[in-house]
Formats: sequence, structure tokens, C-alpha cells
Amino acid sequence: MEKGSTLDTIRQCYYKILPHKDARAKISVVEFIVAVVYCYFGDSKIFSIEAMRRYVMASLDQSIAKSSFWERLARKRFKILLNLLLAELIKQLA
Repeated sequence: MEKGSTLDTIRQCYYKILPHKDARAKISVVEFIVAVVYCYFGDSKIFSIEAMRRYVMASLDQSIAKSSFWERLARKRFKILLNLLLAELIKQLA
């Protein structure tokens, strides 16, 4: 599989599984999950939830209260969306 087609497949999975907009939040679900997932690929030797929050804020150029960040991570919806996304990626890339 070519690099370009792999990236296209990943992008399609994100937009197929994840909701595009959430009127309750200034950061969309897609933006939030992409930023959280990609913070694992950073250079940081110190890894904590606070470091994740700072990375997400820097990546999205948005401020996020600690309580809001923790709430998004702790929600069952977040876990379900990550599981659906992973299952779809495995299915598409297999």
C-alpha cells in the first residue's frame, strides 16, 4: 500500500467514524481526538495528562481548562469513539 493511499485511508476513517461538529464545544471531536492521538508521537520524555493537555492546546491554538480536558478523556463516548476508529482503521488497512 502506498504512503499517500494509507494517509487517505486514515483520513477517511477519521471523518467516517468521528462526528464533525459538536455545538457544545469550541473544539470539534475530530480535532480533539487527532491531537490526543498524535501527542503520543511527540519528542517529550515527560508524559503526563497535563503534558497531553498542553500539547493539545498548543496544537489547536486553543485554551482548554483542566476540568474540561479531564472530562473529555474520562467520558465513555471518548473510549467508544477510539475503539470504533481503531476497528475501522484495522478493517481498512488489512
